[in-house]
Amino acid sequence: MDIDLVKEIPSVEGVTRLNDEMVDGIKILSFKYLPDKAKNAMSSTEAALYKVRLSDKIAEELKDILDISHRIDEFMSQDNCIITKKTKNSIRELDILPLIYEFYYKNKYFYIKCSASSGDNIKPEVIMNEFMRFIGREVELDRVSLSIERLELYTELDENLVSLDEIGINK
Repeated sequence: MDIDLVKEIPSVEGVTRLNDEMVDGIKILSFKYLPDKAKNAMSSTEAALYKVRLSDKIAEELKDILDISHRIDEFMSQDNCIITKKTKNSIRELDILPLIYEFYYKNKYFYIKCSASSGDNIKPEVIMNEFMRFIGREVELDRVSLSIERLELYTELDENLVSLDEIGINK
């Protein structure tokens, strides 16, 4: 989240004040000042890390898959995974595999690090739907059947993805 302040406040106070006013389900974890030369956080964002949990009903349907991690590896090893992406102004085909930087399964959660840039933004529910199709499950996942928590935002620095939190400054 980007905000402009009339006057500078300590980072700890910023976290407290924002959380006091925040809606249920959203929690501010850190409050950092970007360096003066940095672009705003949203235009700097190149990737995001998500933690995804399937609804109990959908998770039950996957119990017969013995090694979900192996199936993820197979999914990621495909030559391509083409989707039709619709925007306000166009429809285009897009290979999503180059936009998925990490995809793994641990303790009943899927973790997905994927492109979140303004140019090639891919949503975790799109990735999960394509994975489900890949493993032969014809179910359309949405915000009801998935619990999605964004854990981190990343920017590119020296050709590496770096957490926005790492380039920010506590005051």
